[in-house]
Amino acid sequence: MSRAGLEWQKRVDGTTSPASAPCSPAGEGRGPAKSQRRLLSHSPRETASVGAALGRCLQPGDILLLTGPLGAGKTCLTQGIAAGLGVEDYVKSPSFTLINEYHTAAGSPLYHIDLYRIGSPNEVHSFGLEEYLAGDGVVVVEWPERAMPSLPVEHLLIELALEGDDFRMLTFSPRGARYRALVEECLCSWP
Repeated sequence: MSRAGLEWQKRVDGTTSPASAPCSPAGEGRGPAKSQRRLLSHSPRETASVGAALGRCLQPGDILLLTGPLGAGKTCLTQGIAAGLGVEDYVKSPSFTLINEYHTAAGSPLYHIDLYRIGSPNEVHSFGLEEYLAGDGVVVVEWPERAMPSLPVEHLLIELALEGDDFRMLTFSPRGARYRALVEECLCSWP
């Protein structure tokens, strides 16, 4: 494994061994969230790279919920996810339109939803959120906490936290077997 690959592996909380060794959960020995993984990103480019690695593992029907303060890198991560899915269009935050739809290389849609501007969870019914969630594409939702009662129980929650000016701590919390397998597959396969 290259030196850069070893450094990347060390950033995955709880995995300091070579990539060929099994991934150990970030929460191991520290509470009930044993399938949770953490990764420190040192730049927007690394955040997008994390997204691209994740995007290559996604399939239609997958739902990702991104939380974090303004400027934490939610849209940057989504740009990487889109790149990993083979989206060729420029991905921008749908803060004012609520939803942007992109076409992936596989032909299925990527729905990028931003709930920052909704006033109450009931507003999600006015634009048909349920149809997107039950649709044939990958769904990425920014600011999901504004509509949690309307979101599926099974999903991948990704929390982005500011760690200084450039660093971001990404915490992956899978809800459901599909998402536990997704986190295991993608975190173990990062360079």
